[in-house]
Amino acid sequence: MQNIEYLKDQNAVLVPVEQWEKLQNELATLKKRVKKADVLIDFKSSLTNLKKDLQNENYDSQTEISADDFLAELKNAE
Repeated sequence: MQNIEYLKDQNAVLVPVEQWEKLQNELATLKKRVKKADVLIDFKSSLTNLKKDLQNENYDSQTEISADDFLAELKNAE
């Protein structure tokens, strides 16, 4: 990045367009990775909570629930 100029009096930086576009692409890639990592962390947390719920002594594996009722319970839990 030799062609970058720092303009002290204007508190600005001049960057060639080609380098700017490359930096923008790298930033977009990093944002996608962070978002993917956040989704994976949330998914792992959900699975951990599910495992705890299944191991709970109050859990009744014989009880059936419809998908609509399950979704209603999820909405009420929020």
